[in-house]
Amino acid sequence: NPPMAGHCTVLVEILDVNDNVPELVIKSLSLPVLEDTPLGTVLALISVSDRDSGANGQLTCTLSPHVPFKL
Repeated sequence: NPPMAGHCTVLVEILDVNDNVPELVIKSLSLPVLEDTPLGTVLALISVSDRDSGANGQLTCTLSPHVPFKL
């Protein structure tokens, strides 16, 4: 059996409604992902911050409902 490979694109959309732009930093990234990688394996760590104060600095990270990833 020949080796199988695939790829996917993860699109990150950052929405901002006030003064300071939110920042996203990739802290670590594990690639490639092997076929026998156990479920629940952490593939990436990201950090998101916003310099706005109070409620304007609160962040919410979500994924579209039909993607094969979890936060």
